[in-house]
Amino acid sequence: MTMKKWITASLLMMGMALATTSFAQLSVGAGLAYGTGVEELGIQVRGIYGFNDTWRGGADFIYYLDGAEGVSFWEFNVNGHYIFADSGQLKTYAFAGLNFTHVTVDLGQFGSAGNTDTGVNLGAGAQLKLSDKISGLGEVKYVLGGGDQLVLSAGVLVNLN
Repeated sequence: MTMKKWITASLLMMGMALATTSFAQLSVGAGLAYGTGVEELGIQVRGIYGFNDTWRGGADFIYYLDGAEGVSFWEFNVNGHYIFADSGQLKTYAFAGLNFTHVTVDLGQFGSAGNTDTGVNLGAGAQLKLSDKISGLGEVKYVLGGGDQLVLSAGVLVNLN
């Protein structure tokens, strides 16, 4: 590769990196969720990556605190967020994505049995800016698929940028 091509390729790669990181915002958080199908409270952790002023991607994991002994229930979600209003203090958004729900039942001396279902998430949320780094978050979603349920969640996000 000639020096001119190397410099051009390097500048192009640096420009692409700056274009993708100049806006990029990464937030992580935790909170509580309630699933109407499992009828239990869950502990939720999440990450949200902002691509631009309108689009974000998010992933979260909810472990439900099932009251039944020997039953374990969790879900993993990957969603795309569309921000349709942003006042600076309050962002409201709609989202859709994939849901992976897993339940395991301990069968004692017979081992355990488990099942994983895949579904589709449809929901909406609001994010309230509490400080430069911290936001409150609330969401409502419906999971369509094997783990059909309405999920209500609330938590806190910390902006890492």
